[in-house]
Amino acid sequence: MVEWYGTDVLCRSTKYGLKSINKRKMILNVIYGIIVAVIIYVPWIVQVSKAYQVGDMGASAASIRALKNIEFLSIGQVTFLSYVIRTVYLAVSGMAVRMVQKLVHGKILTVAISWILMTLPLIML
Repeated sequence: MVEWYGTDVLCRSTKYGLKSINKRKMILNVIYGIIVAVIIYVPWIVQVSKAYQVGDMGASAASIRALKNIEFLSIGQVTFLSYVIRTVYLAVSGMAVRMVQKLVHGKILTVAISWILMTLPLIML
């Protein structure tokens, strides 16, 4: 919208204008993130609900062979915690990328360091 009206340079020339643009971008990114999360996780939750029936979501997670060591949680709790852990991981990754971006001013170096930071937990498994 700013580019359409040709006010991009004017908005970026002041500190308040730049903050306003960045705030609007952040709000839109959060909205897009929620939409993508709903598109990705709702079908997954529906699949899990169909596989274990909604009434069976309270069953012990130990009834699933891969989760036999987690007998104190139910299947529903494991599903919910999995979603929460993924969401927290994405939020922490986003904050890490933002911190790297502030420390390193090169875009390619920022991408490389951020990629390493985000894949490090997967490598350590």
